[in-house]
Amino acid sequence: KDGAVKRKVFCKNEVQMSESHIDGLRKVPEAVEWIMEKLRASSSTGTKMVIFAHHTSVIDALTEGFLTSIHSSETIGNNPLRIDGHVEQKERAFRLQKFKSDERQRLLLVSTTAGGVGLDMTAASVAVFVELPQSFPWLRQA
Repeated sequence: KDGAVKRKVFCKNEVQMSESHIDGLRKVPEAVEWIMEKLRASSSTGTKMVIFAHHTSVIDALTEGFLTSIHSSETIGNNPLRIDGHVEQKERAFRLQKFKSDERQRLLLVSTTAGGVGLDMTAASVAVFVELPQSFPWLRQA
């Protein structure tokens, strides 16, 4: 009845997902292609990117897409690092330091909820939001 009510849909694993979640998953192939293109074009400068997404399944799909692309191109660098709600504080600090100090580490995948508090991502010169959270404060913090 109300336009603000979110309709739920199901994927083949019968996991309930919102339309925005499914939209996030649909964006992954084009997002990976666009990001990889930008990384290839900036290989001489070593541009680093932080990639934000809201759902962990979207981050999983991005990771898979990047790993496939990374292994097919030496200009991209190491496997992407990831920070989400499952990564302990000590490990977050380690991954951020690695992202900051390792010139071959050019991609950092971050969930918008985990990335909104106390993370120094200043090593990156580009931020990409593949999927936006439903709550504006989460986006603003990230």
